[in-house]
Amino acid sequence: MVGLGARACSTTPHVAQNMHATRAKSVIHQRTTRHAGYTVSQMKRELIQEGFGWGQTIGGLRKLQHRGRK
Repeated sequence: MVGLGARACSTTPHVAQNMHATRAKSVIHQRTTRHAGYTVSQMKRELIQEGFGWGQTIGGLRKLQHRGRK
């Protein structure tokens, strides 16, 4: 499970919960998702991912994979 290593360090994992699990259960425990901090974390995560999405579609971030040392 994803959260076991983080919990051993006394931290809470903030990964997305699999809400559309048809075959498998979500790897996040409900004790993590019930806190208000998890909701805030997911909202901040969405804002960050929007920036990366913009960078890939409009900002030319995809070209980074073609650059490098020769």
